[in-house]
Amino acid sequence: LWAGTIAVTSGTTYQTISGFGAASVWDSIAILKNIAVTLWADDSGQPPASQVNGHVGLSIDRMLIDESGNANWGTEAAAATLAISQNPNMRIYASSWSPPAKWKNNNNTSGNNTGNDNGNPGTNTNQINASNYQAYANYQTSFVTAMKNTYGFTPYAVSVQNEPDYDTTYQSCLWSAAQFDTYIGTYLGPTLQTAGFTNIIMMPESFADNLNLATTTMGDANAAKYVRAIGAHLYGGGPNTIPAGYSTTAGHTVESWETEISDFAANDPSIASGLKYANQIHNCVVDHNFNAYNFWWILNLNTDNEGLYDNANPPNPTKRLFAEGNFSKFIRPGFVRIGATESPSAGVSVSAYYSSTTNKVVIVAINNNNSTQSQTINFTGLTVSTVYPWVTDSGNNLIQQSAVAVTGGSFTYTLSAQSITSFVGSTVSSGPTATPTTTSTFTFTATSTPTKTNTASATSTASNSPSRTPTASPSNTPTPTVTRTVTSTASATPTNTLVNTGTPTSTSTATSTKTTTATNSATSSPTPTATKSPTATPSPTDSLTFTSTSTISSTFTPTKTSTATWTITNSATLTSTSTRTSTP
Repeated sequence: LWAGTIAVTSGTTYQTISGFGAASVWDSIAILKNIAVTLWADDSGQPPASQVNGHVGLSIDRMLIDESGNANWGTEAAAATLAISQNPNMRIYASSWSPPAKWKNNNNTSGNNTGNDNGNPGTNTNQINASNYQAYANYQTSFVTAMKNTYGFTPYAVSVQNEPDYDTTYQSCLWSAAQFDTYIGTYLGPTLQTAGFTNIIMMPESFADNLNLATTTMGDANAAKYVRAIGAHLYGGGPNTIPAGYSTTAGHTVESWETEISDFAANDPSIASGLKYANQIHNCVVDHNFNAYNFWWILNLNTDNEGLYDNANPPNPTKRLFAEGNFSKFIRPGFVRIGATESPSAGVSVSAYYSSTTNKVVIVAINNNNSTQSQTINFTGLTVSTVYPWVTDSGNNLIQQSAVAVTGGSFTYTLSAQSITSFVGSTVSSGPTATPTTTSTFTFTATSTPTKTNTASATSTASNSPSRTPTASPSNTPTPTVTRTVTSTASATPTNTLVNTGTPTSTSTATSTKTTTATNSATSSPTPTATKSPTATPSPTDSLTFTSTSTISSTFTPTKTSTATWTITNSATLTSTSTRTSTP
C-alpha cells in the first residue's frame, strides 16, 4: 500500500474490548452529578443527528473499597450508581487501597513511605498478617454482596490491592507474588464463589505493570481460575502484553486492563496532553492487546494532570477527556478490534473496531503531525455506505463533522493537524430486503404412459412468491412427485405474463425490488400405476416462491405425457430460486 492508505479488514480479528473509563474515587458526588450525562450517557446507538457533541460515553467506572473495616460503602457506591443511572450497562470495578489497619502488621492503613519494592516486600511492616487472610476475604466479599443486594449492581471485577509494589505515605499495602497466590487460591476466590461470585478477581495492579507479581498466581490453576483480569498501572513501566498461558491455566479468557495512569506536571488542558494519552491508549490496545483502558481521576483534586477535568469549581474539561472519548463514545464493550494499517503515514496511528451485534465499525486515526494528512481508507469484508467523522483537535472537543460517502468500499479524508478523528459507520447487507409475490394458475393435461419421459422448460422474468393451485384431469390416477427448479434474476419492479398457448396455461404477475437467488430440483417418484378409473380428478394445491427469470423443468418418470407451449412476456430481470413439489 502507498503512503496514506489504510486497509480495514474485518476478517482479521484480535481482542474483545471491555471499555474505557476513569476513577470516581474520592470525587465530589455533587460535582459529578453536574457532568454525569457528559461522562457516562451512551448515545452510540442513536441516529447520528441525535448523538451529542462532547459527550464521551465512558463505559467503566473505578471505585474504592472502604478500608475502615466498618463497611462504609455508601459514599463510593453513590458515584457508581450515578454512573449506572446514565448507562445501565456500565462496568464498575473496585480496588482496595489497604486492608483495615487491625489486620496489618503496622496497625495502620498508611504505609512507611519506602517507595518501590519491585514486588519483594521482605520484612516491611506495611503488609497484611497471613493469619487475617480469611477475615479480609470475608470483608472484600461482603463489599461485593452489598453492592449487589443494597446498591443493585455486581462489580465487574474486584482488585485485591492497588499498587502492591509501592509503599506510600497514604493508604497502601505490600504483597509478594506468593502472597497473592495463597490469598486468591485459598481464601478470596473460594469465599467469593461460595457467595455466588465467580471469576471476578483482578490482580496485581502493579504501579509499574510488573507481571512478576502475577506469575505465581497465573501459573497455579487452583488460583488462576478465580482471576478475571490482570490490572496494570503505567507509572513505572509497561504496558506489557500478558502471556497467553494465563488464559490456558485459568480455563477461561483472562483480560488485560490498564487501570490507572496520569502525570504530575502542571495542568495542561491542551491538545498536546490529549494526544499524549490518545497515543498511550493506542499503544495499550493495539500494540499490547489490552481489553480496557482507564485514566486515573475524573475530577482532579490537585493542580496537575491527574484528572480528565481540572480542580476548578465548576471543573473545566481537558483535551484528555475528549481524546479518550474518541475511543469510548463509540467503541463499546463487546466490540472486537479488527485489522487496520497501523502506520499508514509518518506520525499517523490507526486502529479499527467492529461489532457484529450492532453492525457498527469504528476507525480511530491519530495525527501527531503539525500539518494535515490526507488518508484513504479501504474496507475489506465490510459494506459501508457512509461514515461520520468525530474530531478532537485544538478547536474541536469530540465534534461531529459532515458525513462522508463511501464509494466502492473506499473514502478519503484529510485529518486536521494534531488531532484524533473517529470514523463511525454502519455496515449494510447486500442481500434482498423484501420478498415480492405473484400468483399464477397452471392448467395441464397429463396422460399416463409407462416408461415415457417428458421435459418442459420456460424462462420468465419476475420476482415473486406464487401460490399455485393446479387442476389435473388424468386418464388414470397417478401419484408422481414433481419438483420444479426456478432460477430468476431481477433488478426492477416487473410485471410478468406467462401464457401457455398449449396445455398448460399460466399467468403470473410479480412485483420485486431486490435481487434474490434460489435453486431447487427433484424428480418425480414413485412410479405410478394406472388404474381402471381414469375419470379421477385430483385437485392438489402447492406454494412456490421465486423471484424472476425462471427456468422450469419437470421430469415425469413413467406414466406421464404432457404437451406445453409457452409464451413469456417480461418487463424486468430478477434472480430467484424456489422449490415446488406437487402431488397431483
